[in-house]
Amino acid sequence: FPFGTLLDPGERLLVVSNLGAFEMRYGAGLPVAGEFENDSNLNDGGERIHLINENGQTIADFTFDDDESMGWPSGPDGDGYALVLLDPESATDPGLAGGWRASGYLGGRPGTDDRLTFASWKADYFDAVQMGNSAVSGNLADPDFDGLTNFVEFILASDPLIPNPHNAVQGGVIEVGVEDYFTIIFRRWVGAEELATSIQSSVDGNVWTTAEVVRDSISLNGDGTQTEVWRSTDPITAKRVELLRVLGSITQ
Repeated sequence: FPFGTLLDPGERLLVVSNLGAFEMRYGAGLPVAGEFENDSNLNDGGERIHLINENGQTIADFTFDDDESMGWPSGPDGDGYALVLLDPESATDPGLAGGWRASGYLGGRPGTDDRLTFASWKADYFDAVQMGNSAVSGNLADPDFDGLTNFVEFILASDPLIPNPHNAVQGGVIEVGVEDYFTIIFRRWVGAEELATSIQSSVDGNVWTTAEVVRDSISLNGDGTQTEVWRSTDPITAKRVELLRVLGSITQ
């Protein structure tokens, strides 16, 4: 870092491999503090990060990786996603794999926070006039008349101003071994860390209970969303009917 560089609480600085290439990809004006020396960089391959203050005291000292077998997110392992701390304001040990996730966007969003709240999601989609009209931007409003309230649109990472009632949640069947299983497929925002989702099941559509399901796969879409596939733990042959739905709630 250049002498005299100051980093205020919550502020971000970037160290890049090649400034010209970086600005060509992400644009100028981002808080770049300098370049790595000797054509080096970080590649999520087990590097050690040691941050010290001006008095030589350790601020943070940890090693990070991209080995999925050790619990690290797989997206940054050559797929073009950045490695992002789940909660940078907490005192969680950054050397723990569970404290990291893949970025929501291909290449990440250097110098910015890609976390998303319900409030910031609204601000992204609605202008000032719409934000002042609860019939448009209210939690239970449905401005595109597709049967999905704004909160449901947020849960399912869909556009509240473009009707898409049929693509929000999909059902299906997946074969595992020699058995078939019911699945439920939906999108959600990668950075919506305040949002908790769960799967419920019912046999009649009236009484719903926590579903006995396992997550079959997660696919990063590169646009800030991921697609999750959950499947029942019981094969179809053991059931007559099973209805599945997604339940979302704000945890913070």
